[in-house]
Amino acid sequence: MTKTMTTQGIAIQWEANYAQSVEKHLVHKAFNSEVFLTDSHKLDENTFEIAAFLPRSHIYYNDTQDFTRHDVSALLEVFRQCSIFVAHNFYGVALSSKFIFDSADFKVLHNEVLENSPQSYQAIITIAVLQVKHKRGNDYGLLLDMRLFIDSKKYATKIMDMSWFAPKMYERLRGEIANENYTSLDNHQIPPKSLGQNAITNVVITQFLQESQYFQTTIIPNQAHPAFFDHPLDHLPASLLIEAIRQSSLYALTNLSSCKQDMQEIITKHLLSVSKSEKFDLFVVLDSIVLEINAKLLGLDCKVYEATLKPLSKTIQLADSKHTDRLIQDFT
Repeated sequence: MTKTMTTQGIAIQWEANYAQSVEKHLVHKAFNSEVFLTDSHKLDENTFEIAAFLPRSHIYYNDTQDFTRHDVSALLEVFRQCSIFVAHNFYGVALSSKFIFDSADFKVLHNEVLENSPQSYQAIITIAVLQVKHKRGNDYGLLLDMRLFIDSKKYATKIMDMSWFAPKMYERLRGEIANENYTSLDNHQIPPKSLGQNAITNVVITQFLQESQYFQTTIIPNQAHPAFFDHPLDHLPASLLIEAIRQSSLYALTNLSSCKQDMQEIITKHLLSVSKSEKFDLFVVLDSIVLEINAKLLGLDCKVYEATLKPLSKTIQLADSKHTDRLIQDFT
């Protein structure tokens, strides 16, 4: 299929192939089902295009079966595969090399699925190599600027800095950690629905602990998971760490039981303090409420916190004291 894409004001035509995946070892995968790249094209010495067929139904990606949006984690995985493919396919990096991703800046601009058709899942990724890192006459890394398009619309971008090592050097860096078997003593898993998942196998956190405004979870290193551990690893993959952070944040937000009670009491206290006034400045009251709630969540003294901030609003809005009870209910 010929794809015409407009990027940076230049129309580029390329007959991208979406019929089959690239060789799995070029993206460090053991199973073809986990390979999303399908074709590649070299524009010049340091600029490339790669075609990818985004997953619509997958054991991990789109687990919620929401076919109106692309799974952001899938976009992130496509960028990861692109970076490794470019290193092997265009820069001749040995397949035995060990990769480390030093830093990344990932941005999602859009993720909606425009229509229920294969074309909505066919992506083109443009890749510009901003820097080839050298040391002692050898290349050891790339700085990449990657942009993902669907039907000429930019969906996501990623700036990635990565390095690679020869196996012996990597073994010296890792020491005796290689091929560690990760275990969790008490995998009391959290219900998947509360984490935005359908399959229990995609729940990656356990042992949720809450102390005051702090929350803690433990990662479940399920090495039988077909997406996170497609092949043996001597580390927890970044995709698992990112998913654990996402799930932990979501679960913390939905389990702020003690904080909810504190906020209820703060709101009630401030609104009742003006309940007997004929009229009062609502925004002054709301400022006080927000300040005290923020101080509570941050574990700071309210007066110290208030001294560092300006009032949220100078606007005066008069409120009838007869409706104070409803104010408490609505604002809560």
